[in-house]
Amino acid sequence: MTSHMHDSLRSQRVKYDEDASTSFHLSLPKSLFGDKSGSLVSSSLFRWFPPPSSIVKCNVNASFSVSAYLVGGGAVFRDSSGQILPSMVFNPFSASSATLVEAICLRRAVLWALSFSFAHVWFECDSLVIVNAMSGVNPGPMEIHAISFDVQVALRNFSSSSLSHVHRHGNEVAHTLAALSQSHIPKDVALVQIPFNICSLAAKDCLS
Repeated sequence: MTSHMHDSLRSQRVKYDEDASTSFHLSLPKSLFGDKSGSLVSSSLFRWFPPPSSIVKCNVNASFSVSAYLVGGGAVFRDSSGQILPSMVFNPFSASSATLVEAICLRRAVLWALSFSFAHVWFECDSLVIVNAMSGVNPGPMEIHAISFDVQVALRNFSSSSLSHVHRHGNEVAHTLAALSQSHIPKDVALVQIPFNICSLAAKDCLS
C-alpha cells in the first residue's frame, strides 16, 4: 500500500511545476475554522489544541536512538474531542540528519492519513524548518526538497489540509508514541489500541 502511494507520488511529481509550487497553500477552508484567515501555516502554538469539528489533527514527531544509530517516528491522529484515533509508529530507518528524519516522518504521516481516508486533516509538528519548507516559506536544505514535493502533492488529495508548528511541549504525545519505534518493529504499525501512558498524556492535553 505504501509503495503504491510512493509510485503515485513519483508519477504526480512530474506534473508538479514551479507555478504550482508557488501558488499552493497548506490551509483549511475558512468555513471549517469559522474565522477570516482559515490558515494555520504561520501559527506557532505552545500547547496542543483540539481541531474544529469534522477535522482530524495529526501530530508528528521523530525519535532518535544514538546508541543504535537508528531513527524512527510516530503520528498521533485525534478528533475534535481529543479522542485518539488509529495512530502510527514508523519502523526504524537510517538518515543523514535530524531535518531529514523529521521530513520523512511527516511524509509517512501524510501517506497514512490518506490510507485512513481522512478528508480534512490538520498536521502539526515541532520542527519549524520542516513546516516552513513544506509550506513554501523557506525551501530548507537540499536533502528534503524531493520530500517537500511529495508532501505537497500528497496533500492535494485531501478535501482540505493544513500544516502548522507547535512547540515541543505541545507535541509530547507524538514524542512519546515515536519512542515506540525504537522497539525494533519490522514495519510501520497502525495502533488501534493505544498504550495507557500515551492516553494519559492525551487526556492532559485536553485538560490544560
